[in-house]
Amino acid sequence: MRQRVLVLAEMAARALRCDERHAGPDHPPLVGELIHDPELAAAFRDHFVMPRRARVREVVERGIRVGQLSADADVALLIDVGAAMFFHRLLVTGEALTDDLPERIIRQFVAPWSVSGETLDAEQRRPETDSQS
Repeated sequence: MRQRVLVLAEMAARALRCDERHAGPDHPPLVGELIHDPELAAAFRDHFVMPRRARVREVVERGIRVGQLSADADVALLIDVGAAMFFHRLLVTGEALTDDLPERIIRQFVAPWSVSGETLDAEQRRPETDSQS
C-alpha cells in the first residue's frame, strides 16, 4: 500500500511542478479563476480533482480492508492531506514541491495510521476477501 500511495503522490507533485527542472501546467492562475467561474470550478473538480481523489480513496480503503491501516483512520483527511500540502506550497508559501515531499507527507501523515506500528511497506498483512488490487 505504501508504494501505491507514494506513486500517486509523486505523480501529483510532478503534475503540479512549474520550475526550471520540471515543465508543468500553470496551476496558480487557473486555481485563482475557480473562485470567479463556477462552471470552470465544476469542470476542474469533475475532471481533475475527483478522479485523483477516487484513486487515493481506493488505496486508503484497501489499506484499511487488508489491515494495514487502522479502521479508525479518517479516510477523507488522508485523501486530502497530500493535495492540500502540494497546493499550499504551490499557491500560498511558494515553497518548492521537492522530490522528497511525497515521501515526507506519507511518513508524517499516513504512517501514523499503520496498524500495530508496522511499516506500510508490507503489501498485505492478511488476505483480502475480494480480488481488487
